[in-house]
Amino acid sequence: MRKRFSPLLLLIPATMALTQGQADMPTAKDTLSHPATQASCPWLNHGTATGALGEDVTTMAHISDSGEGSCKFSRQQGSTDSLEIEVSHATLPDCPQASKKLAGIGNEAKWCRLPAATGRLMEMISGRVRDWNFTITWRPGAQKGSSAAYDKTGTILDQLAEQVAGNLF
Repeated sequence: MRKRFSPLLLLIPATMALTQGQADMPTAKDTLSHPATQASCPWLNHGTATGALGEDVTTMAHISDSGEGSCKFSRQQGSTDSLEIEVSHATLPDCPQASKKLAGIGNEAKWCRLPAATGRLMEMISGRVRDWNFTITWRPGAQKGSSAAYDKTGTILDQLAEQVAGNLF
């Protein structure tokens, strides 16, 4: 007497192997929840930051389990320009009330120039998307003398803020 072979029996080992393979893959939460320094930023990618700073940059990101954190992009050579993004449910440093208001970038977005601890000017956009507060800060490595340089940076910061706000939705 011959036993019949069921093709369904082949599915059991295949399903078990697939399940095991998926268990070993990191989830999005796993890759973003480590508070240690990471190579990627959830709000702005490395290529966009490189384009904004004008040359290749290093990326440092610190993201908590709650999704709050910061990313810092710094030039690797030459000027020490840097771009920093902070995202939090708590209140963050804000532009003064009389600062230029920016439409279409989250809620209550403002742009300002502030003196940095180094005595140089830094530019910042602060805003909110739903219950997330964010700031984007550009710190030039050397004082840029002309207002045209700052005007160009302001436009770049506007574009970066649009991306950050969009990623917070």
